[in-house]
Amino acid sequence: KEVKMRYKIVSTVITLGILVILIISGPANAFILGLSILDNETQKGEVLSFTASVKIESGEILDIDYLVLTLNGPINIKCKFDTNGNIIENCEGFSIEQISSAPYGYGYGYGFSEGNLTYNITLNTSKYVAGTYSTEIKMLVKERTFSQKGQEIVIKTVIEPMNSCSLRAE
Repeated sequence: KEVKMRYKIVSTVITLGILVILIISGPANAFILGLSILDNETQKGEVLSFTASVKIESGEILDIDYLVLTLNGPINIKCKFDTNGNIIENCEGFSIEQISSAPYGYGYGYGFSEGNLTYNITLNTSKYVAGTYSTEIKMLVKERTFSQKGQEIVIKTVIEPMNSCSLRAE
C-alpha cells in the first residue's frame, strides 16, 4: 500500500508540474512575423525595398497596436507605423504601402483574424550614412512585443570618378 501511495503522490506532482509549466508558458502564438529584402546591397541615394508581413493563422484574433521596422548600424532608426501602413513616428526616408489586409473581426474578441497583413516598405537611402545595418520587424500586441530579425543591409558610398589626372615627373 505504501508503494502505491508513493506512486500516486509522484504522479500527481509530475502532472501538476506539467500543468504549471503549460500555464506559465502561455498560449502559443498562431502568427508568423516576417521581413524580407529583395536586394540587400545598394548605393547611397538609391531606394531599398522591404516586405513586412504578419500571417495570422486560423482561429486567431490579433489586436495589433502598431509595427516597428528597426535599422541598427551607423545610425539607429525605429520606424513606427500602424496596421494601415500610416507612419506614426521616426520614419524619415521611408514610404509604407499596405499590400494586403486581414479581415478585422468584432464579437467575442476584436482584432485581425485569419489572413495576411503585408506591407511594401521603401527606404530612400540618400539621408542615411553608408554602412551595414541589421534589420528587425517588431509588432506590439496588447503591450507584448514580438519580433523577427531580417537580413543585414549594406548602403555603399558612391565613389565619384576623377575628371582629370596630372602626372609630374622629373
